[in-house]
Amino acid sequence: MKKSVAVCRFTGEAGSERPANDRHKLMSAGRHVKGIGFLPVCLALILCACTEKDTPVEHYGVSFICPAGWKVSETEDNESYQSITVEKKGIGSSGIAIITLFDGELELDEFLQIFKDALEEQEEYSNMEFQDTEDAYGQYEGPSCKYTVLTMSQPHRGSMHVFNANGRSVHIMQQEAVEDSKANLPGFRKLEESFTVD
Repeated sequence: MKKSVAVCRFTGEAGSERPANDRHKLMSAGRHVKGIGFLPVCLALILCACTEKDTPVEHYGVSFICPAGWKVSETEDNESYQSITVEKKGIGSSGIAIITLFDGELELDEFLQIFKDALEEQEEYSNMEFQDTEDAYGQYEGPSCKYTVLTMSQPHRGSMHVFNANGRSVHIMQQEAVEDSKANLPGFRKLEESFTVD
């Protein structure tokens, strides 16, 4: 069964505290392969995994590398903000990053607090704990936090970073099931190291 990851998505104007939309990664797989032997199926899966490559992404004035095995699963553009969602592919995967962009440079501590409040409003979350940090996101410095939470009785952890760059305010949230941390680390690292606001 696909792991569930509930994430917050900001839906109001900058500085507002409107509730975030729920977003679930729920998928069930029930495919039956008939008339094909087990070995050819395994070889085909291995071949697909080996040929997948990193993909450069340029969208809404930012650029980054989407790591092999990950995908841009959703983009959104409205009058208030733009957002890009990047997810790890595969049944049982839980890695997700959401990049949210606002025009203008906002006060960063307040900006981060808006997203923390929105995250705490998620009904699927319980036992949420935040730890404020000053970790940079790649080349960009600003307030940040780490958090732990239970969602559907499964421990998750995540981080949020906010910073101003080139006349814009940027919020980046990453989240994963704790048990997937080792598998997700290379993808999260590649995304962070390659991220630029153009």
